[in-house]
Amino acid sequence: MKKQIVIIALAVAFTAVFSSCRLTLPDFITDDVTSTDKTPVANGGDVTVGPVTDADTVTDPADENRVATGDFEITPGKNAGEVTVYGNIYKITSSGEYTLTGNLPDGQVTVEAGDGDEVTLILSDTSVSCSSGAPLLFIKASSATVKAEEGTYNTVTDSRAEDPDMDDDEDGNYDAAIYAKCDLKISGKGTLIVSSTYDNGIKSKDDLKVKNLTLKVTAAGCALKGNDEVKICGGELMLISMSSDGIKTSNSGKSAKGNAKGSVIIEGGRVDVYAAKDGISAARNVEISEDEKCSVNIFTSKYADLTDVSVGGELYLIVGKSTYSDRYDYYAYFYNDDEKDGVWKKCEYDCMIYSGRSASYYGLLVKAPSSYKNVMFHIVNSGVKPDGENYTASSGGETVNASMNGYLIKISRQSS
Repeated sequence: MKKQIVIIALAVAFTAVFSSCRLTLPDFITDDVTSTDKTPVANGGDVTVGPVTDADTVTDPADENRVATGDFEITPGKNAGEVTVYGNIYKITSSGEYTLTGNLPDGQVTVEAGDGDEVTLILSDTSVSCSSGAPLLFIKASSATVKAEEGTYNTVTDSRAEDPDMDDDEDGNYDAAIYAKCDLKISGKGTLIVSSTYDNGIKSKDDLKVKNLTLKVTAAGCALKGNDEVKICGGELMLISMSSDGIKTSNSGKSAKGNAKGSVIIEGGRVDVYAAKDGISAARNVEISEDEKCSVNIFTSKYADLTDVSVGGELYLIVGKSTYSDRYDYYAYFYNDDEKDGVWKKCEYDCMIYSGRSASYYGLLVKAPSSYKNVMFHIVNSGVKPDGENYTASSGGETVNASMNGYLIKISRQSS
């Protein structure tokens, strides 16, 4: 049997997030060796190119045939308070669990409870949309939970017109389809579809935690935003940002107990991020579990057309430790539609990138020239000038945009 070496450039499948050149990387970009051959790709072999396949990604859970119908109703659970109704606005002022069912078109559910109150909204085949504010809004509570009940399909839609002049921190600008001024937990074993044409999908002014459920978020702004922390513990997540970052934290300070804020932590689940800008933008650091049950894919140009070819910048070629060797040089070829009259740029070693406690990847920096739409990468023997034909390994071409800063080389070896 013939050994085949595959090099895959995940140009739109990874946006590098550097914090002092230290990054915890997920399993999905670890070298996938399917034979006993441990030889680095640069040592030779047949080279082919392939993209991330549909089997590697989360299936889109959206289903228009399952959108809730029927009269909207909120049922307080045991020890919960009454719900006050003002037209299409439902107001909760006490702690407890509240079950939402049916369709609430152009309405709002607001929570203004006590400082020590914990409030849970259980979504059970419900649909809430609003064109004038955040559909689910937690103004005051000690903590908030939105739970998708097992076996149910639920939608939350913020249909406000986008307002680019509105300040994120402006008082009263509840800039998300699900917005909380306190800690927010999104959980359950059902399905939740969140969309926002206004700004963010789901946002907490403090900590945001996601666990277990099937979740799709499509937003003009960030899909998930927690000012202090975002933690994903499990579930099937499809996160789409049309013009901003996929997952974001913004507070890099410390809590009253001295704990550092600003981390994005992914402990489990399958997470696909489609972002116009950074896939993950953390004020402090990114931690992604190496557990085999945790997988993360980040794409940067599928849902947003940000191919501004007038802007150059710095790009990183991310190379696995077993792939990198000083016997070889690494080049980026920038070109336009016809692949002719392009420019070769050498990728120079810049930093180490961490997977767990040790450095598993190298970041090779390249200065991207302006006015080129596409890029591909070639590995050549040291000292050899690339000409497009004398490479040891080559990636496929990918689109360049002003927001993407990382290209990962993934290696697999298989028998053919």
